[in-house]
Parts: sequence; structure tokens; C-alpha cells
Amino acid sequence: MGSPARNGILTAAGVRYAPAARGASRIHRAAPERRAARALGAALVWLGTTLAAPADGRAQAVPRFASPHVPPDHWAMAAAARLAGLGLAPPGFGWGERSLTRRELASVLRVAAERATDRAPRYAALARGYLLRFTEEFGPTAEAAAEDDPRGLRRTGGSLDAGFDRRVGVLLGGIGYDNATDWTGPLPAGDVSTALAGGSLTVAAFPHVALRLAAELRARGSRVRAAEATVALRDVGLWLGRRRVGFGPGAGGGIVLSGASALDGAGIHLIDPVTLPGWLGRLGPVRFQAAITRVRNGDRIRDPWLWAARFAFAPHPRLHLGLSRAVMFGGEGNAPWTLRNLAFTLIGKHSGAMGEFDNQVFALDAHYRPPVDALPLVLYLEWGIDDSAGAIKDVPAIVAGLFVPALPGSPEVSLRIERTSFAAACCGNTIWYRNWAFRGGWTDAGRPLGHPLGGHGREWLAEVRADLNDARVRIAAGGRLRRRGAENLFAPDRQGASTSAWIAAGFRASADLELAVTGTLEHGDRGWRQSAVDVDLRWLFR
Repeated sequence: MGSPARNGILTAAGVRYAPAARGASRIHRAAPERRAARALGAALVWLGTTLAAPADGRAQAVPRFASPHVPPDHWAMAAAARLAGLGLAPPGFGWGERSLTRRELASVLRVAAERATDRAPRYAALARGYLLRFTEEFGPTAEAAAEDDPRGLRRTGGSLDAGFDRRVGVLLGGIGYDNATDWTGPLPAGDVSTALAGGSLTVAAFPHVALRLAAELRARGSRVRAAEATVALRDVGLWLGRRRVGFGPGAGGGIVLSGASALDGAGIHLIDPVTLPGWLGRLGPVRFQAAITRVRNGDRIRDPWLWAARFAFAPHPRLHLGLSRAVMFGGEGNAPWTLRNLAFTLIGKHSGAMGEFDNQVFALDAHYRPPVDALPLVLYLEWGIDDSAGAIKDVPAIVAGLFVPALPGSPEVSLRIERTSFAAACCGNTIWYRNWAFRGGWTDAGRPLGHPLGGHGREWLAEVRADLNDARVRIAAGGRLRRRGAENLFAPDRQGASTSAWIAAGFRASADLELAVTGTLEHGDRGWRQSAVDVDLRWLFR
């Protein structure tokens, strides 16, 4: 994201051209990107025909019906990813989606429990435990997924919550672009220490419509956490309301969207993966989703629109590939809405008189499960570019990780190691997550839309999870080593090295009572500290 002299032209194969920064003209040739695209296409065809024999791909029929999305940090998302890493999920599992519908999660957990019994008995207890806990929490969805025809079913469910929230030392991203001229530095978010009460309610008329509302009451007012209406029309699902949208395989966050903030908007998605006709069938199960929303951002240009989309496919059961793109455009004080500006935004070319009408982030990602039975592994990579020419090779953002979904001898325990890096601006390319026109950067009210590292810098992450006693007890603990650079959204206050640790625990005391506690602490080498504590006691009903 950069100045008028830095904005680039994006194409499907990458960035083709952009004038250079600070008066130095530069043209990035498109030929390397075209050659890379052709090589990638050839590699996909080769991989689809030469990898080890595919796993059983028989359809596991779950009726299509409307279903709300589950938040990215819900325990069932991590459970489904573990089972997919063990090869127990149905074809086309949404590896790069940070929020799945309840229906899809019910399908994954149900299929995994059935497959584990026959194929991997050592994981059967874990899979059954996940399915039992999910059924306790989302009984109507689980029941509808088990029906041959859920038409006419009417179901309600939800929770009543009481808890405590404390946050100290949190900062919001700054406003501006260049450190030497107009960068404000990060802004304080304000400390919070409050009790809270709230709840959620879901009403479903299967298979066509489902409504979900989640709200909370605090000492200083009320807040709607989520409000989503979903509709199922044959193979397509539509949603309208407030929900968290995120892409990317990394546990620490996604390059394009991490799903940390609930956004108001609308979207469309395929209810199930589809197989395309003809030679396109070589792509395997294909997934697609898109959403449009508005974000709170900026000063000269205010409250722009945000369009996001993801296309993913699995040419082999062990290999999943995805493309994610989001575009910030328009807003109060911006260039006018014209067909030319909208068309250029859609195809990935900068629009407006000086490229001010839009700003975009794009990423490719891959998951691969090596055929190693003794130690199940998942290798993943996300490679992102930020609105400028040559960024794909000169100044990329990279998230790379290794995930062990079950340790040998301890199937209840998983391990993850992940490295993230964002390059500094260079070679005529822009500053990550900052923009000369959308001066609030890649944020919603100062909170990063992308990776929480905040751009320029690097991070190492390690995490251990243990799901014990049929998943009644869930524990996750981890740590990060970070070094933020001078062009980070939180520089200069958070510039330099920091260490952080977190622990999260959930205890399902009975079928309708759960306690969850989360604590995080980050400490910088300049003496700053940031901490958060969340306590939530939930009574589940249906």
C-alpha cells in the first residue's frame, strides 16, 4: 500500500507494472510472473496425476441447509483442522478458511468419527469426543446433518454467558504513510476491566433459513458480537449481517484477513465443494466465497468498502491450494464511483486519478500432508503481496508452518511451529499495511484486518494443544518471539523485540455448562507490556 507513485497493477498472475517510489521510474516485467503461472499450472497437473493414490473420495452425504458461521477462535475450528490433518475429513475441507459453517463442521466431525473407527482406531476416541461435545453445543445442527431430509425441522438453541474481560496496554494502528512526514504512530485503545453478561440465540427453519444473534452487556454499554442471517439456495449459501471473515492457514493470523474483527456486510459461498466439468475437474473439489462489507478507517478518505474473495481447490487429497484477495475501495472523500474505476478495481488495476480509489492485498497458500503414517504432518505456506509491482519476489509476506496434529503415543496432543515475516518497503514497492490514500491502513478502526504482527517484522510461534477426557478438557498454550520493524503499524512504540505467551483452557463440566479462560501477556525489550484476560461461563440450551 503506497503513495500514488507506488501503487501497482495486479493481474491474476501477479503484479505487472508500477511507477517507482520517490521519483525513480521502474518497470517490472510481466514475463517472469507469466512463466511462474505457467509453471504452477503444469505442476498442478503433474501433482494431480502422480502423487500417491488418493484416499477414499466417496461422497459423505449431508443434506444442504442454511447454517451460521462459527467464529475463527471457536474450539470446533481447531478440532476440525486436527482431524483434517489426520486425513479423516471429507474431500475439499476448507483449510484456508478461518471460519466455517456449523453444518460443515458437523459434517467433518461426523465423517471423521466414522472413518477413524475403520481406518485409524488410535484416533477414534478423540474424534468421537469432538462429535459428542459439538452435539451438546450445536444439537440442532448435528441432528439436521444426520437427517436424510431436514425439511420442516424447526430448531432453536443458544447460550447464556457471564464473564470478565480485562485488557491493558493495547494499541491501535497509526494513521498516515511515511515515518518521516505524516505517520502519527500507534494510538492507545484504552484499558478495559469489566464484568459482562450476554448470550446467543440461533433460530433455524431447515433447510432454508437460519438466524443467529450474539450480544453482551458491559458496564459502559451493550455490544452486538454477531448477527447473521443465512439462506440456502440449492448449492449456494448467502449471509447478511455481522460476522468475522478470515482467510489463511496460519495459526498466528492470515496475510489478507485474519477474522479478528466482526464486520457488517453480506456474502456468498458454495455450501459444498464442487467438481468442475471437463479438464477443470483436475482441480479436484473447488471452494469459493466472497463478501462485501464496510470498514471504519482513515481521515481524508473515510469508511471505505472492503470486498474479499477466496478460491480454493484440492487436486489431490493430500494437497490443498488457495487464492485470497481483498480490496479496499471507495469511501467518503474518495474519487467518484464510475464504471471505469469499478472495472479496474475488479480486474486488479489501480483506479482513480492517482490510484487512490482502491488498495488491495493478495495471497496464495498451500497445505500438504506428506504420506508419513508414523508421524502425521501438515506443511503449509502462505505468500502475500501488497498492492505494488514486484512485491511477489521483492517484498513478500510469508507465513510458513509445520503442524503435527497428533503426537506419537499421545493422540490427544498436537504441536505447531510457525514463522511469519513481512519485508520492508524496497525496490519501488510499498509499505505493508499502510497506504497514502487510505491513511488508516489495512485496519478496521485501528485493529489490523490482516496479520496481527502489523506488517514489517518477523515472528516465530510455537503452540501445543491437548484435548483430554473426550474433549471435555481443552488446553492450548504457546508463545511468540517478535521483532517489529520501523514500518510496522505499531511502530515506533512497539518497534524492536518482544516475547509473548498465552494459555487458553476450556472445561465442559456437563452437557450444558462450560467454563473458558484465556490469558495473554506480551513484553517488549523497551519495557512496555500488554496483557489480556477473558473468563466466560456459559450455559448451553436447546
